[in-house]
Amino acid sequence: LYGIGPYKRLIVPMNSQGDLQPATSLVKDAHQVGLKVHPYTFRSDSAFLAPIYHGDPSQEYWQFFELGVDGVF
Repeated sequence: LYGIGPYKRLIVPMNSQGDLQPATSLVKDAHQVGLKVHPYTFRSDSAFLAPIYHGDPSQEYWQFFELGVDGVF
């Protein structure tokens, strides 16, 4: 199996104010050519979470798994 490990903001971009932007097509595009997608770096510390997650890291994980990622770092 082959895959890619892109920075998570290449999948769900964030602007300079910390607001998340609409998801890109990276996951779909990678899957179309047979690649697994394991983005990085996921941390549970509130300082590393976008404000929209309200300090709950599980919201970030759910968002990415709903977008179809195959795993996370």
